[in-house]
Amino acid sequence: MDDDIDPFNLQEVVWAMATRVDPERSVQILPYCRTGSPDPRVPLAEKKKYTTTPKPLMASRIFVNACRPYEHKKEWYPVSRMSPELRQKTFEKWDGILKELL
Repeated sequence: MDDDIDPFNLQEVVWAMATRVDPERSVQILPYCRTGSPDPRVPLAEKKKYTTTPKPLMASRIFVNACRPYEHKKEWYPVSRMSPELRQKTFEKWDGILKELL
């Protein structure tokens, strides 16, 4: 994520993925990566085999680049943000309506 996205805010993450991901260039699947027994993608039969053989557990991973393309940096629009003070005033004024939307 870019620095304007809070990775702990699911709404911001989904927004970045919907607006900044180019499926052809921004998504990579990494097949056959090591994983551990708590991984729910690994079938139970494989987990049982793991306890009796030294063969590691494997699962695929996906990498999603939800950043603005760096090669177009000079063309990026500036990120628009409210000041913390204006945000607080807005929430105080519209508290009841905004809570219903969130």
